[in-house]
Order: sequence, then C-alpha cells, then structure tokens
Amino acid sequence: MGGSRGRVAAGAMTLCLAASSLSAPAAELAGEGAVDLALPRAADADEAIWLQVNVGMLPPGAQLEIRARSGELLGAVSPFAVPRGQAAGAYLVPLPESVITDDRVELRLVLRRPGAAPRPPRAGEVEEASLVYVPITR
Repeated sequence: MGGSRGRVAAGAMTLCLAASSLSAPAAELAGEGAVDLALPRAADADEAIWLQVNVGMLPPGAQLEIRARSGELLGAVSPFAVPRGQAAGAYLVPLPESVITDDRVELRLVLRRPGAAPRPPRAGEVEEASLVYVPITR
C-alpha cells in the first residue's frame, strides 16, 4: 500500500487493534432489541467510546440499525457478500457523547429486510455488543 491510502488503511487497522484491546464488558441483548451497556470507567480526554457489534448470520439483504434510546439512527451494519451460513463479522460504530447517561449506554437494535417489517434481531443474528475505548485526537 502506498500514499495516503496506505496510511488510512494502516491507521484503521491500528484503530481496530487499539479498540479491541480496550473493550468494556459485553451486553446481554434484551427483548425488543434493547441493549444496555455499563461503562467501567469514564473515557479519558484522548478517547472516544464506540460500539462494537459482532454480527452473526443475517438473512439475505438484511441491515442492522443501531439506534439511540430516543430513536435517533447512530449507524447501520449492512454486510455484503458474506457466504450463506457464515457470521457477518465485527463492526465498529462511533457513539455520540449524548447517548452516555449516568455511565450507561442504552441502545436499540433493529433488523430491516426488503419486503419485511422491521424487527428486533433474533438469537444468533447479533452475537455480542460491547463498548470500546478508541484513541482520538481532539
């Protein structure tokens, strides 16, 4: 890899490695797609808090939305070209500071598919959701 593309890719890889090594405890997925995560500590001045979602097997064409408790869309996971029967992988979603209240993050996960009503993820569609501390420059 050369030039700015190589630096961006190397930076993204470093970010993922740093984030994965500083994760907070994972959440249990509650009914209706609710996710309640506790922060083990406040983020330092040079850190941001992101959500890591380990996605399992999703129906073809499905998209997993990550929403704040208020309903605000924070991000979406749209796996592409994942072979049938395989997990979709791990995804990072930046979280705004506004979703952190009393050292907790409350989110809602919604699965959307073409031609079907939105619904909470079923068992096996989301394997884990956890918070990670990501180094940043302000």
